[in-house]
Amino acid sequence: GSIYRNKGAYTEALEYYEKAVKIKPDYTVCIDNMGITYFMMGEFDRAEEQYLKASSIDASYADSHYNLGALYEAGDKKKDALAEYEKYISLSKDNEKIQEVRGIVERLRKELQESAR
Repeated sequence: GSIYRNKGAYTEALEYYEKAVKIKPDYTVCIDNMGITYFMMGEFDRAEEQYLKASSIDASYADSHYNLGALYEAGDKKKDALAEYEKYISLSKDNEKIQEVRGIVERLRKELQESAR
């Protein structure tokens, strides 16, 4: 699925992800990848559905929170994005990406403070 997604063949990617989830319904990474594919297709409601499903299956799966943060930020839901990015930071073990997300969190906090004035 990811090979097809990276080529921009989103329909094919989704077909493979769906096959994998039929075999293993709790395949969190695959469900999250379906969300990424829907996001890339501009189907934001379906992307959110997949990210939420992945995080409900495995609450410690950090990437679904990062992806929700990106989705909410793209939809100008800064408070929701901030909350998801903070969850990502608390769960992730990827120190390099955590540093990147901390910068995003700082920026969002500043933007929220400025908009509250």
